[in-house]
Amino acid sequence: MKAIVLVIACLAMRSVGVSGAQPGLHWDGSQGDYFGDDDGPFTVGFRFRAETDFVVTGFGAFDYLGDGFGHSHTIGLWDAASGSLIATATVNPGNGASLVGQFRYVDVAGVTLAANREYIVAASEFYGATRDLYVSVPATAFKMAPGLSYLAPRSAAEAPGLVFPELEIGAPLSGMFGANLQVTAVPEPASWALLVVSFGWGWAVWVRSRGTLDRKVA
Repeated sequence: MKAIVLVIACLAMRSVGVSGAQPGLHWDGSQGDYFGDDDGPFTVGFRFRAETDFVVTGFGAFDYLGDGFGHSHTIGLWDAASGSLIATATVNPGNGASLVGQFRYVDVAGVTLAANREYIVAASEFYGATRDLYVSVPATAFKMAPGLSYLAPRSAAEAPGLVFPELEIGAPLSGMFGANLQVTAVPEPASWALLVVSFGWGWAVWVRSRGTLDRKVA
């Protein structure tokens, strides 16, 4: 009977779509356009919209060759409407941060995205042709995680440190990376209710079976 309860729980979790963290933006590294100038540093990222609630579990910075960074990158998340900075995290030089796809990530806690709101995520200290490079990518070459919508590339004028990326060039036909984030979708209230009911029903079945077995033994 305990096995039955575990099966019920697993099916309930699967039915509500509870999933682990995934990159907010998925890109396989193809069709990238790298610049030949020696300008920088720049803060580079993109504007996006959350269609549902998310928990942000990590901030990431683009690692050109996957071999680590020459210096640190600070990633920021802003509310697009107000321009207010919500959270920051820093990826240190070298290759100590976790590499997932084209980005190296550090963990963050207590950061959420609200449904039907727009945000900007961007990372500092990227250059055109030397040191840690940023990249321009056509919008057809990448996609967002389900529940997130890409809106436009964002960047700031040449300056050191994390700067609010107020420039929006090439929208929405291209992306500029930059930064990324890892997210976990928050199940809808109705889905949580289904999960609770399923667990409760499984527990009741298990308790009843235990009572029947105890009476037979007695």
